[in-house]
Amino acid sequence: MIEVTIIGSGNIAFHLAKAWHKSEKVKLKNVIGRNQKSLDEFKQFANVSSDFSSIGSTAVCLLAVSDEAIGSVSEQIPQGDYLVLHTSGATNLQAISDKHRRGVFYPFQSFSKNSTFKYAEIPLLLEVGTDKDKELLIQLAESFSQNHQFLDSEQRLKLHLAGTFVNNFANHLFQIGFDLCQANKFSVELLKPLIRETADKIMHINPKEAQTGPAKRNDKDTIEKHLALLPEGKSKEIYKLITSSIQDI
Repeated sequence: MIEVTIIGSGNIAFHLAKAWHKSEKVKLKNVIGRNQKSLDEFKQFANVSSDFSSIGSTAVCLLAVSDEAIGSVSEQIPQGDYLVLHTSGATNLQAISDKHRRGVFYPFQSFSKNSTFKYAEIPLLLEVGTDKDKELLIQLAESFSQNHQFLDSEQRLKLHLAGTFVNNFANHLFQIGFDLCQANKFSVELLKPLIRETADKIMHINPKEAQTGPAKRNDKDTIEKHLALLPEGKSKEIYKLITSSIQDI
């Protein structure tokens, strides 16, 4: 059984703790964090503390902290015989202090605390500093998901970029659509079947093949009508830019 200490009390930490506290392969020893209110939610899973000296003997210290904090937090971890992992898609392995054995354990998913996931289906992107830690990292990965592979920091960053387009940017476009509905006193519920169909469709066909709408069919009259409805500003510029991008494909 692999002993793990999680450092951090955000959404990724919560879901890892939730997955591991009943695991037969992992013993979740501690969750360490600064925010006592957030830590209270972890008491159902493990011992909690704000003291790094409570790490004690553990096989893995997993940093579920912001990208900017990885270096400084890893420096605070007492030197010991454990593998220190971060969970970032956009941060190099080398960000972890070189006084530790280093690795990456990146769940390629957007986590909200109240969301329900089939953890075994979430892609895990792994990296390790030395080959001697590879087997330990694989064992830890398999305790969470069967869908895992090794990518180096450069490859992982490129995949993170792709994920930003399909997740973060898409979500922002949903918000623009919601804002337009609310400004015109339509229920946002009218958009949800369309959002669902859009997401479901690309599970089966390529997005290029699934593309529809006025930009795809070069419907200039409709495009001009839409632009006339949008005030000058970012939403109008986004509409123009995405329309042009669709037409260039």
